[in-house]
Amino acid sequence: MSAFSKALSTVGVILLILLVACESKFDSSVKTPITHAHDYSTHDHSHEDESYYPPTAESSAALAQSFDKKFLEKYSRSATDVQRDDWQKPQTVIGAFGDMQGKTIADIGAGIGYFALYIARLGKAEKVIAIDIDKSAIEFLNGMKKKLPEELQDKFEGRVCSFDDPNLRDGEADIAIMVNTYAFIEKRVNYLKNLKRGMAKGGKLFIIDYKKKALPLPVPEKDKLPLYKVEEELTKAGYRFVSNDQLLDYQYIVMAVKE
Repeated sequence: MSAFSKALSTVGVILLILLVACESKFDSSVKTPITHAHDYSTHDHSHEDESYYPPTAESSAALAQSFDKKFLEKYSRSATDVQRDDWQKPQTVIGAFGDMQGKTIADIGAGIGYFALYIARLGKAEKVIAIDIDKSAIEFLNGMKKKLPEELQDKFEGRVCSFDDPNLRDGEADIAIMVNTYAFIEKRVNYLKNLKRGMAKGGKLFIIDYKKKALPLPVPEKDKLPLYKVEEELTKAGYRFVSNDQLLDYQYIVMAVKE
């Protein structure tokens, strides 16, 4: 068996063991999260959200078989990790976004959909756009779109972007979020300016990222930005800084508004 075949087989088995252990068949009671790249998990946790659940083990394994070794190596840990909710607290983060009813939400740096699929399944947003530079991740998400309830499938879209532009149409997004992504953008002020064109007037941008301090997570120092730097760059890009919520233990939630 080749190394690539072994990698495919291993990921399929891991997905199957993890998800079958959580369910005898796929139904609305399943509550295991999907995570994406840059996932720094350390704790186990029971999951209480009743609105979100992942694809079946069979569909995940089948999708994994269609992607290359690089994709598998990048996302295999994330796709099988059930620990992230403990520190990421998705319900708390999404609650900070406010009213999503009838709005278009852009998840920039969506990976394989930890937040994008969560938000889509809530059914409140008019549209959820999962944006990433990784074409394989977007292909995966567009495959997962078929696992959403039929009435929500047309409200979800995976979209490839470039390193310097989120690929939004003018005024398209009412709410844009960047979770564990902002520190990886090289020319951040320019990127924020490009993003602003894709946001509606009064649109809100949320940046959720790691606090610049010692954390009980294996996050490299280069992946942490001090809060003042984020606020400074938002101001330079022409946003109105609104708030810095300290709702999370390890991350800040910064909100800014396009005026």
